[in-house]
Amino acid sequence: MKNVYFASSLMWDAPPREIVRMAVKYDVGGIELWAQQAETQNMDLIRLKDLTEEAGLSLVVHAKSWDLNFAALNRAIREASVKEIKDSIDIAYFLDAKEVTVHPPRYTLREDEKARDRAYESIREFTTYAVQKGITVSMEIMEHIPKEMAVSPEGMRSIVRDMDRQVSYTVDLAHCLTEEEFWENIDIMGKVSKVHVTNKSGKKLHTP
Repeated sequence: MKNVYFASSLMWDAPPREIVRMAVKYDVGGIELWAQQAETQNMDLIRLKDLTEEAGLSLVVHAKSWDLNFAALNRAIREASVKEIKDSIDIAYFLDAKEVTVHPPRYTLREDEKARDRAYESIREFTTYAVQKGITVSMEIMEHIPKEMAVSPEGMRSIVRDMDRQVSYTVDLAHCLTEEEFWENIDIMGKVSKVHVTNKSGKKLHTP
């Protein structure tokens, strides 16, 4: 299953050795490391890098997303959110990971064009930063809940705009209302680098 990646967040409290051991046990191709987990757990990234290289596993990074909103009306929140995503890109660069998954932002109050403009400016800033480091940003379409800005291909394109040439996309089955929507999103977005699916045990798998 070399095109299937194991989500490190499934083992939130585990050290790198245990996460890598589980990925090897299930014979997957790599690990998606959640940057928030790495920071919260003070994870030894040097150890993780060495272990994954020894095991022949690839790495991708899921950027920090909790508490962040890079389209926020509050400038300080917006700037801090972009910084945290850049920090996630730095983690990917250190680990030789070639892709960082990023969650889109949310509306502060209500849907409006100015919020989408702020989202675009932030995306342009951290994507340019990623490209300079040889890393691809993969924007993830989100679930259908209030104030989410990109729950459809149309919503995603309203904030990515001309940066579409620089980014790829992630489609999560759990974020779709139907299986048909899942496949439609993949077809419409075109540049889908990976999909997130959940197996029967409830464990999330990532397939580039």
